[in-house]
Amino acid sequence: MPASTEWVADTLDLSPVIAGKFDKVMVRFRMINGYGNNAYLDDIRIYSVTLPAALKQKGYILTPNPTTGSLVLQNYNSSTPLKAIAVFSSVGQVVWKAEYENAGISNYIPINLRTVARGIYFIKLVYGDKTVVEKILKID
Repeated sequence: MPASTEWVADTLDLSPVIAGKFDKVMVRFRMINGYGNNAYLDDIRIYSVTLPAALKQKGYILTPNPTTGSLVLQNYNSSTPLKAIAVFSSVGQVVWKAEYENAGISNYIPINLRTVARGIYFIKLVYGDKTVVEKILKID
């Protein structure tokens, strides 16, 4: 039996693998090892998360809006990859941007607008097959 210092707490999010593809999931733990090492599993918790209706309907959601500067873009079941995010001021100046390659990006993308002045901003989401623009309000 391992000592208390040998235990590792870990979390695995299966959302990118199963989102929009499967209604039910079966989890199986299989250990294959030819070297005689043992693996111990303990305190396994499996749970589902109910997604907001707007996230399921639009495929993305920006929260919170209005914001004090920390936003999160959540992607859900996108058939095409997210290529870029750009945040524009009301006069068209780019204040934040990020570009992504097709290599799997996170479903939760933080957007930091803490250094910009309060006001109205536009977030442009560029997907492989569409471009979406959302309006957000930055408050202090």
